[in-house]
Amino acid sequence: TVGWTDKTYVSSSNTTPANYDPTVRPWYKAAAQAGKLVVTPPYADASTGVAFVSFAAPMLRDGQLAGVVSGAVPLDGVRQVVNAVHPTPNSLALLVTRSGQLLAHADAKMTLKPASELSPALAGDSLARLLGATSPQEVELDGVPKLLQARAIQGTDWYLIVALDKADATQALGEVSRGVLLATV
Repeated sequence: TVGWTDKTYVSSSNTTPANYDPTVRPWYKAAAQAGKLVVTPPYADASTGVAFVSFAAPMLRDGQLAGVVSGAVPLDGVRQVVNAVHPTPNSLALLVTRSGQLLAHADAKMTLKPASELSPALAGDSLARLLGATSPQEVELDGVPKLLQARAIQGTDWYLIVALDKADATQALGEVSRGVLLATV
């Protein structure tokens, strides 16, 4: 979608309401205020109510805001990409904001919920320590020990957290150790 300061717009969506004003949308406001490319927090689409995030950038003419261009991605699409990350059979990935909101989880019902609902280790100071850790941290998710490692997603306040199943990870390490021992013998 491209929205101009005079409230006109062009959109690839064919479901945009007739009274649509791009200048009041979260993606427009965020890019106009920042003066640079932004990734918005999740918001409800004006016509469908589906949760989206937008990548939006201001358009400047002679140094003045002329409008904002935006590409919106449904959170369900983000969730599908994150769900494809599972290095071992019992591992999973999460996408979490710095404030602790889940953007993507294997269970779609967890989208936009507090990460603390998965574990107290994903809240407040504990989450901050995890996000700053340089090595995997052991955390229980649904009563199962996992080794969590977080990496920042550049240009956002998002973190991709990979939760390796501890049993899977230590089993693989044991197999490598046995292989090294056999090779040595």
